[in-house]
Amino acid sequence: QVFPMKGEFLEITPFSKIIFLSKAFEDEKGNFALEAENQIFLDELSENKTLLTVKAKVIKATEIAKEALSGMEEGWSQSIIKLEELVLNKNFSKEMSHSRYLNAN
Repeated sequence: QVFPMKGEFLEITPFSKIIFLSKAFEDEKGNFALEAENQIFLDELSENKTLLTVKAKVIKATEIAKEALSGMEEGWSQSIIKLEELVLNKNFSKEMSHSRYLNAN
């Protein structure tokens, strides 16, 4: 099963901050069972080191989104690990795509 998400960028500060709203589990009326504000911060520690901080704040979650919420931290961790591997391999020409399938039963 595929569970598409929608979102909206709220703030972008080049090289330091991205804030976006993510929405998932849309019903036939256009209402979402899960909404979260995601904050990504980049802090340069030295010439070759950057601290990446991710904060996710759930704004709305119905019972339908319960299982997805239980895997939210693990999902973000996996995404960061994939990004780290991409950066360490300096494979910047490679297209990166991340998809996550959630079982919402």
